[in-house]
Amino acid sequence: MARYGLTVLLLASGLASGQDGAEIAEDPGVFSERFRAEFRNMNETFAEFGFELEVIESERPSLAVITETYGEPDDDEEVAVIVGFGDREVKETLTFYYFRDVGFGVRPADPEQLVLVVKRRARR
Repeated sequence: MARYGLTVLLLASGLASGQDGAEIAEDPGVFSERFRAEFRNMNETFAEFGFELEVIESERPSLAVITETYGEPDDDEEVAVIVGFGDREVKETLTFYYFRDVGFGVRPADPEQLVLVVKRRARR
């Protein structure tokens, strides 16, 4: 009976099947209202096709904040993206850590692991 209760608890908390990255992107403790509004807009319009959304430079959370709250990601992959730094744009290869279909991209060598880009994979 206790084993059944644990399974139900894990399913109810979302941990058994992986945390939904869209919920993380909507967390006011992680991302600013400005970013969350942009993410909602992009998610409503382009979720089926996928999209990338850059995080404002002064508002970038650490991946550690996400994993401390939501646990370990389901998957990761390296992706080349264009990232803005001040008044210039640079092509960077980021490691995206995915929670279901939403990934949080960080520079592999960044000791702070600041999230530079949030990426939604196209729905399959």
